[in-house]
Amino acid sequence: IDYTEYATSFKRPLFKEPSRPLEIAYSHRQQMKYMQDQACMNKDAIYAEYLELLEKLRQKKMELTRATDEVKKCAQQTGAWTKKVFDLELREPCTWNSNYQKVKDYVREHGSLPPNYRKTKTEEEKSLSLWLDRIRLLVKEERRKRSEAAEVSNTQEEEDGDDDDENEEKRPRQHEMEQEQQQHQQTKKRKRYERKVKKSVLDYPHRLECLEKLGLVWGDQNENKWEAMFQKLVLYKEEYG
Repeated sequence: IDYTEYATSFKRPLFKEPSRPLEIAYSHRQQMKYMQDQACMNKDAIYAEYLELLEKLRQKKMELTRATDEVKKCAQQTGAWTKKVFDLELREPCTWNSNYQKVKDYVREHGSLPPNYRKTKTEEEKSLSLWLDRIRLLVKEERRKRSEAAEVSNTQEEEDGDDDDENEEKRPRQHEMEQEQQQHQQTKKRKRYERKVKKSVLDYPHRLECLEKLGLVWGDQNENKWEAMFQKLVLYKEEYG
């Protein structure tokens, strides 16, 4: 039974010389009243601290709101200047921009991108077609590698739990390493060219975007693999003979 309603009803002892049981009850009641007063004081102190923290929280919320608005404002200005930079970069004199402008003029005149290089009629048309093919293949290859890298990263924890013997089996054998070195020497020039093209396209999304606006399609995973490899061989031959 809860007798809380009696906690504030007692004013003073009714008997100055109480019996032993009543004396004990007086004593316990006084002790509990002292503990109640202490608890109230503690509660008041905590409540005061709580109100202070609420005020600090209100101030911090205001500061956070102002900081968020500042971030949005800066992001808008940064985005505006980035767009300005992108537009000006596409006007700077360089080989990539020159080819892009030629393709843009070609689309404006013919209504579509240059056809497959095997169906081109002029050397300039063939040159532009091959340029677009190089970019398309390299972009697709880079995206494929990034996708594979993400899959490897997801399975890395499972591989970390393998035994030492299993890890040993995964290491390349000596003759495989030698073959890789030979292949690296054979493709050194091609890799250098690929790095150059990747830097000019993959690292700059506005260049990809402007090509997409002209109608360039990067292809999908269902594209015929034989045709893709054949295109790579043709491009390699065109570049290195």
